[in-house]
Amino acid sequence: MRKGFYSPLMVLLISLCFSTSLYAQEGRRNDITINSNYPITMEGTFIENYTGIFDIGVQYGRNITRNLYAGVSVNYSRYKLNWLNTVLSITKPRFLIGYGIPIIQKVDLFAMVGSGYSWLSFRNEDLDFLDKENGLNLIPSLQINYKITELFLLGFQASYDYIWGISVEKRFDIPYNTRIRCVNVGLALKALF
Repeated sequence: MRKGFYSPLMVLLISLCFSTSLYAQEGRRNDITINSNYPITMEGTFIENYTGIFDIGVQYGRNITRNLYAGVSVNYSRYKLNWLNTVLSITKPRFLIGYGIPIIQKVDLFAMVGSGYSWLSFRNEDLDFLDKENGLNLIPSLQINYKITELFLLGFQASYDYIWGISVEKRFDIPYNTRIRCVNVGLALKALF
């Protein structure tokens, strides 16, 4: 009885492995993406008066199935508080999972969510001030990709950055001081291999 059960199971597992390797050879499964965004701060957090300067990032990913995607990325954002001449830098490494939906030929919609850690650095050269903080991040994003060639895609993207758990003194421990919310909009260039 057991012999009869294991034979179909082994055939199924070998078939799955074989079809996955065929798909990997048939389609492009890995990518590296470089993105450049403009960050916009949102009201209700302590950086609401900061002006976004830039957000740049690099991402490596792989298709798990035809539409499901997993990867890692790191982004670096910079903001400035003009009236105090203070610069805020945020480094955001994270793990990603996404889902792609073909819309029309050469165009697809890609929804993704990432989560990781954020390092914040506040610097004011005039006052000789440097403060470093950290917190967790959750970053959902939406991207529309256009296939330029077989190896390159150009995308327009928008993401919502939510950083929480920033440590502050107990008397300042309110959501306004411990959370950051901002929106990034920009372009991405994806290389497939």
